[in-house]
Amino acid sequence: MSRIWFSKGLRGMLAKRIQSDLLRAGFFSGPVERFVDGDFGGNTETALKALQARRGLPVNGAVDVETWQQLTTDPLPTLFERCLGMTAMFEGHGFGLLQGNFDGAGLTWGIIGFTLKSKGIPSILADAEAAVPGTLSRVLGPLLPTWQRVVRLPLAEQIAWADSISSGPSKTRVPPQWKDAFARLGDEPVVKRLQMQRAYDKYFVPCAGSAW
Repeated sequence: MSRIWFSKGLRGMLAKRIQSDLLRAGFFSGPVERFVDGDFGGNTETALKALQARRGLPVNGAVDVETWQQLTTDPLPTLFERCLGMTAMFEGHGFGLLQGNFDGAGLTWGIIGFTLKSKGIPSILADAEAAVPGTLSRVLGPLLPTWQRVVRLPLAEQIAWADSISSGPSKTRVPPQWKDAFARLGDEPVVKRLQMQRAYDKYFVPCAGSAW
């Protein structure tokens, strides 16, 4: 019996990836516009069973090696990718969601919740600009001078600025122009790569080392 890698109850990036691959292959259940929702539930299970029956695989509604190979030519996700998917599920930020000063960290953004306070956000954006010059001016547009001014301020003043643009009962909301700009940044391939690399270097490697 082949090992089951992913099954009902999975949520987050990997669930959405499986759903996207199913949809591209023509298999879905329920409303097509809501099928790719990042929640591996009954509709995803039904679609997988349909694919498995059509392709002559054991019909279990879960993702084993053979089913994964029918969905994509990519290798199975590494331990890092699986851990990142779990963390991202709890954080709920994806690559581009920006939230305000709800926890005293100023701004929170990205796949594992990089913050202004930890210098994670400024560092990733600076690295993206160094790797692909012009990225920030192209994506941030008229917001860039404000951003450049803010990141030169002492940390306490950066947090104060972030607090000033945060709203809502728990200070999670930010103005639409900032939310949209950081969503666009999250779509940039170089930014995705840098977020993944920072998550691997700064979090996964130390955690893996302490687990032994």
